[in-house]
Amino acid sequence: MHKNAPRLIPLSGQALPLSPDGSPPTDFTLIPAGPLTTVYGTFDWTARSAKSVAAQWAKRNRRFMWDYEHFSTAKDKDGKPITDTHARRAAGNATPLADPSGFHMRSQSWTPDAAGYISKQEYLYYSPVIAVDEETNEIIDVLKSAL
Repeated sequence: MHKNAPRLIPLSGQALPLSPDGSPPTDFTLIPAGPLTTVYGTFDWTARSAKSVAAQWAKRNRRFMWDYEHFSTAKDKDGKPITDTHARRAAGNATPLADPSGFHMRSQSWTPDAAGYISKQEYLYYSPVIAVDEETNEIIDVLKSAL
């Protein structure tokens, strides 16, 4: 185990894989295996990633959470959590699956608002929050994602 705490990174600009009719996706890969190049650097989904993320999600007794613009964990100018419950609302949830081929969403459920935004192409990109091993740049956890 590495002594340094993992770095949490909100990735941006990942395109949602819409269905042919433009409807929101229900089963898709959030993070594919291999290198993921971002504005924050290049991070790798490896066999270690699959094992680590699967173990983390086995401990959590919940579905994978989606929100809007990362507001569910955003802070105000004083460093306190945003209290506007509308801003902090969920956009959807899914059953997460981590395996060597990547991190996948299964049985993705979208709220009516989120489904509408996606269908109208008002939200076309997503931003997962990952934890990265600073020494290897391997993804070791995926905490949530935002539209």
